[in-house]
Amino acid sequence: MSIIYIKTEGEFDKLKETDKLLLVKFGATWCGPCKQIKSNLEKIAESEINNIIVIDIDVDEVQESDWSWVSEVENLPIFRFIRKGVQLDEYSGSNVEKIHDIIRKLYLSNFTFLIFFLTFSWTFFLTLFWVSQFMGHF
Repeated sequence: MSIIYIKTEGEFDKLKETDKLLLVKFGATWCGPCKQIKSNLEKIAESEINNIIVIDIDVDEVQESDWSWVSEVENLPIFRFIRKGVQLDEYSGSNVEKIHDIIRKLYLSNFTFLIFFLTFSWTFFLTLFWVSQFMGHF
């Protein structure tokens, strides 16, 4: 998937509730660091492994002046990591490694929860099986 360019809050609202991780870049055409990082964002967007939707919002081209997601931007570029409408993390700068670190951290937190859940479920069902076998002997 390629980078999605958004200019309205309505377009953003359609995407922000997805289960996929959104990497939202707020930038501007005149911003040097924004231009510098663009090719790296394209690589992230095109990678099927990441399962990430990359969104680019040019703060100078936004059509609504009262859009809170844009009005809160103080530095460029700023990256917001969003899933299901909730902002999970934020980074301001053009260090690609930092962006990759945040992506890894967010995926690792989901993976850790999954491992915990599966381990707990397996232990629970194993205990139920053992108790049912034990109770059958009386």
